[in-house]
Amino acid sequence: MAALVATLLAAADGRSGQLLCGLMTQYGRARFALSAFAVATIVNAAASAAGGMIANASVGQGVLTLFQGMALVGAAVALVWPYRKPPRLAALPGPAWPALTAALALLFLGDSSQFLILTLAGTSGAGHWAAMGGCFGIAIGLLPALAMGPKIYARRAMVWLRRLACALLAGAGLRAVLAAFGLL
Repeated sequence: MAALVATLLAAADGRSGQLLCGLMTQYGRARFALSAFAVATIVNAAASAAGGMIANASVGQGVLTLFQGMALVGAAVALVWPYRKPPRLAALPGPAWPALTAALALLFLGDSSQFLILTLAGTSGAGHWAAMGGCFGIAIGLLPALAMGPKIYARRAMVWLRRLACALLAGAGLRAVLAAFGLL
């Protein structure tokens, strides 16, 4: 549940939604782009959860809690960081769907949602639940873009939603950092 809420709040920035809408427009086939996006998200969530489980077995809980706090604060900063247009993927060689899926999986590697899934899997020890919650959180976060298009993120209500999500993630992150140092 924590991974679902954290990734849903992190998805309020609209970066993934704008990228998905751009891909659906670029390729002209919604199912094509949506399925490649979904598979890339699932692969990255599973890889992040596996990394979290490895960290759980080899690193102390205090360090993992500190990393979790840093991931939450980093996701909060990403919500208010200025954002340019999503990258336009060039014409892909070979079979288009596998190439698009691989390109998206590589593009998602530094996403704040991946760090959230990794640290939540590491602190909880339940990697499969963190991966599943993270995937559902990302999917629910894409619904506004799919329902109303990418321009929804420029509306005033979404700006306030991003600010609220930033405050919630920053508060949870600071709480985790304080807990890691034994101050809470």
